Amino acid sequence: MDDNGVITHMATNYKLDYLTIPVMANWHFGRTKNWYLHFGPYVAFLLNVKTSIANTDINQL
Repeated sequence: MDDNGVITHMATNYKLDYLTIPVMANWHFGRTKNWYLHFGPYVAFLLNVKTSIANTDINQL
């Protein structure tokens, strides 16, 4: 709080829980197949969000 009693800064914490699923491809190349290339995208699903301000869970308010 500042001198007038106004809150100027407040710490907000976010906890995000994701499920991440990679989809990978594997490619072997070269004369003796000693070279490898791994590539691919991933998909993520947001499972849960918790937000708290000044150590108070605002989802409970």
